[in-house]
Amino acid sequence: MFNIMVIDDEPKIVEILTSFLTMEGYAVTPASNGKEALASLEKNKAVDLIVLDEKMPVMSGAPFLIKLRKKDFDMPVIILTGSLKAEQIKNLDKSLYQHILIKPIHLVEVLKLIKTYLPEKKKTKKKRK
Repeated sequence: MFNIMVIDDEPKIVEILTSFLTMEGYAVTPASNGKEALASLEKNKAVDLIVLDEKMPVMSGAPFLIKLRKKDFDMPVIILTGSLKAEQIKNLDKSLYQHILIKPIHLVEVLKLIKTYLPEKKKTKKKRK
């Protein structure tokens, strides 16, 4: 099972994404800001993909991404933002993330992106005896 970390300071967004992704068969690790997410990652590095809000208190998306990559975490990152004109993202090195989605997001679009960046799980048939 793949583990997706959802980082957003809006509890409702975390709740909706967690519910949806869990129904789709993913494990979800929530975090409310970049600092909390980094601490969680350092304890448990088993995260396969990150969905990251760009604008949050304590530690926003851009500083989080820079620290994430300096610590050699190499999972795909999908950024959520209210605007492509967000100054921090505009100046961010494009090699730090895979995709940007503009809010409001569509869950089907998020799922499609996740499936693009995570390989399909191989399904094995149980042999009958």
